[in-house]
Amino acid sequence: MELFRVSFLFFALLILLSCNKKSADVTISEAVPLEITKTEREGRQSRKGKRNPEAQKRRQKEFYAQLNLSEAQIVKVEEILAKYQVKRRELWEKNNGDRGIVRSEMQKQQKEQNTELSSVMTKEQFAKYLEIKREQRRTRGGRGGGPPGGRNGK
Repeated sequence: MELFRVSFLFFALLILLSCNKKSADVTISEAVPLEITKTEREGRQSRKGKRNPEAQKRRQKEFYAQLNLSEAQIVKVEEILAKYQVKRRELWEKNNGDRGIVRSEMQKQQKEQNTELSSVMTKEQFAKYLEIKREQRRTRGGRGGGPPGGRNGK
């Protein structure tokens, strides 16, 4: 048993040393070409920032149908949502995406947006709107795609 343990440690040490030797001979720029990392970074940004406009329009129509909004209400709701979307984007860019700084201001803007939306919708429609938004947050989860609120959603 002791011989096995010593042999195992010896081979593990050999593997570790051979890996370190290879990585020491290669610089980081040689190991990961700049073009690949730049391309990957651009790919992530483009996927992250762009959405399928047709699918987005379809989801939006379904959302409005669930709320049973009239055409006049849809126009007003879209104006309000667009206005606050611009405000959130400007706030995010102004603070370089710092979540700590942006969070409280975005919460204020969300309350203002909800106040304006409640003035356009009936009480039933607005209650349904809040219910749908709550469900979307619950199913979307927190960072990393898990359930919100930490472990096991608690």
